[in-house]
Amino acid sequence: MTAPNTVETLKDVSRFFKAHPETVRGWVKKGMPRKKKPGYANRFLYDLKKIEEWKAVRIQRGGGAEVRSVSDKELAAMKANVEKFRGAIDFYKVNRADIFANKQLSYQKKADYILSQMSDDEIQNAKLTEKLAALKVLDTGAAIYYDKERLERGESTQNVSMIVGAIKELKRKQSGRKESLRETNRTEAD
Repeated sequence: MTAPNTVETLKDVSRFFKAHPETVRGWVKKGMPRKKKPGYANRFLYDLKKIEEWKAVRIQRGGGAEVRSVSDKELAAMKANVEKFRGAIDFYKVNRADIFANKQLSYQKKADYILSQMSDDEIQNAKLTEKLAALKVLDTGAAIYYDKERLERGESTQNVSMIVGAIKELKRKQSGRKESLRETNRTEAD
């Protein structure tokens, strides 16, 4: 006996979802939820509600792109793992900008350390490509963390330009209102 939302064949699944049977077989290959039917080696039960949820997640996550199906047991383990690190996650959320600033500083310290360990002759005799490669790696790392820090603090170029644009728009609206009030006062005086 099956539950009201459960069917026993792929044909029933395809009828319910008004999908071609080959499409439903494709869903099975992509991880559509199903359970083995007790007492049968190659028979399955299909919970229509779980399949509906599975389809909705696949569509939300990328227009039907393939998404790995997660069992209830795996989901519970993931939630427990998140809870285990809740304090660290909350700390990261609050302190991201400072964390990025420290990472940036560590890259700059590494660059300074490497340069301090080299004599003037070694620096002079190093090939240009070696110098550029070392500086590129260190500068890129520091620059990435600098950008992330500014973004977290609301100081990125795009954020600043959006704020400036919003201020200009407000000033324009305010000056338009003032002009409108002046005209209203003139007509009332006439």
